[in-house]
Amino acid sequence: MCIDYVGDYMGVSGQYSSDCAVVALDAAAAARALRVPADDGFDAWVFDIDETLLSNLPYYAAHGFGSNADDDKSFNEWVELAESQLYQPV
Repeated sequence: MCIDYVGDYMGVSGQYSSDCAVVALDAAAAARALRVPADDGFDAWVFDIDETLLSNLPYYAAHGFGSNADDDKSFNEWVELAESQLYQPV
């Protein structure tokens, strides 16, 4: 079943965490390779916090990994709990 496959990928197998680590390393390497003027005071990094730096995996695990109908109210309640964890590779 698809839910089992996604659940295994996202949690049990560790593959999702491994993939996130690869992406984080690639992003860090790309950032280090940028040529920016030194100490000009105009450099900034902007991140979309949700699902970029913070994981909502516990919410999705509890709600069928996307197999259930979207429920904005439930998701917003989860966000308000402020229990999301940082993606460890980030």
